[in-house]
Amino acid sequence: MNAALPNRGPTGSAKWGDAARGGFQFVPDALLIKQEQLGLDPTDIVVLLNLTSFWWFRDAPPFARTNIVAQRMGVTTRTVQRSLKKLEGKGYIRRGDYDDGSGSILPAVYLDGIVNTLGILTKSDPALSQRYLRSIAPPEGSEGDGTIPF
Repeated sequence: MNAALPNRGPTGSAKWGDAARGGFQFVPDALLIKQEQLGLDPTDIVVLLNLTSFWWFRDAPPFARTNIVAQRMGVTTRTVQRSLKKLEGKGYIRRGDYDDGSGSILPAVYLDGIVNTLGILTKSDPALSQRYLRSIAPPEGSEGDGTIPF
């Protein structure tokens, strides 16, 4: 049974107030909860978060430049390159070309590996799988709208 939670103020991006107006992204909790199991150190996590800040649409990969990510993080470009190589070696990202449809071929980073891995981990973890099941089941007495209730 899903008990209604008391209203404790804004949720989602609204809880961040004006800061969210400068840009906001959704990141699955599984990325943070499972970072050790994924074999990711803090640098790898921040590199991934930076990649996802350039990832606006599911079917269009991000085009993040390593020097921009390094500058944001306050590390060397080489540090970001090492992390990208590690992420690629683990199968979490894939680097390749992207045809933007207007004749330009752009270097891109594909995140399908981490997306698929996090999906598997979410479904197999007892706590995360409960959240997953709640997100796909309509609330009692309704047809549901497909939104995640947390």
